[in-house]
Amino acid sequence: MRKTTIQLAVLSLLAIGGAQAADVTGTVAYNPMGLTGTSNVPAATVSNTSTDSVYITSGDFTPYDNNYTNIAAYSQGSTEGGLSAEIGYLVMGGRVESTATWHDTISNLSGSSRNYQMNLNLNSMTFNMGGWTANPALRDFRTGFVADVMVNGVSVWKSAQTFKLNGNGASIEKFGVDIGNATLRDDTGPDYASLRYTLGNFLGQANLGTFAAGQTAEVSYSLSAFSYWDDPEGCAFECSSITARVDDYVGAESRIVSAPVPEPESYAMLLGGLGLVGVLARRRKLAAA
Repeated sequence: MRKTTIQLAVLSLLAIGGAQAADVTGTVAYNPMGLTGTSNVPAATVSNTSTDSVYITSGDFTPYDNNYTNIAAYSQGSTEGGLSAEIGYLVMGGRVESTATWHDTISNLSGSSRNYQMNLNLNSMTFNMGGWTANPALRDFRTGFVADVMVNGVSVWKSAQTFKLNGNGASIEKFGVDIGNATLRDDTGPDYASLRYTLGNFLGQANLGTFAAGQTAEVSYSLSAFSYWDDPEGCAFECSSITARVDDYVGAESRIVSAPVPEPESYAMLLGGLGLVGVLARRRKLAAA
């Protein structure tokens, strides 16, 4: 049994091919969006791609000065399969996004058509926002995540959720695949808000499609966490903050899996077999009667 399992694993890797082409990109970006208190804070982006692993932070902004000390964002990923996007805190106006992207070129080397799936394991999904403000009606906080699987530049699986605090009201927006409902801890008062959204782990698959023998495809998986802070009469730089984190750790050997597509003859044999089972069942029923 062990020998058979090993042989199947080797055949699956041969059928997929292209593992040597994997790379990972980390990106952290900030946009002041012309919000209150950001006139002296320029937009900034830092990004890096590696065939091994990356670790990018908002501390890598160029130039980095005191304007950015109220942003802590991290993006890390490995070609071994792990991705993590985090906003440690956003304590000033604007929008910050952290993105980790895994990319590979897959090739069907099996000699026949195969269907490909990507395994997903979203976890550590926690989102916090709140703080004191002089005027809750003007407060607009948002945070959330986006997970996007693409084949040859076309999205084939996408899930996103945005958690909002407008005034003292909490709300959620969902887009794409619904991976579950977040639990909410709400400790909001008249002029102070404290919201914590937590999503349970999600295990699932994204269907990448069916590829003919010899066909290749570019596959990418991007995981992003973002935060948006707008509170004109709030306590920027001190006593309000937004945080976000989302991870996906699946080993490279099991990130993409494939299975052969049954030939038309196989379907015919299957239907024929089902028909025979039906005939035998009817005969037994008649014989019993």
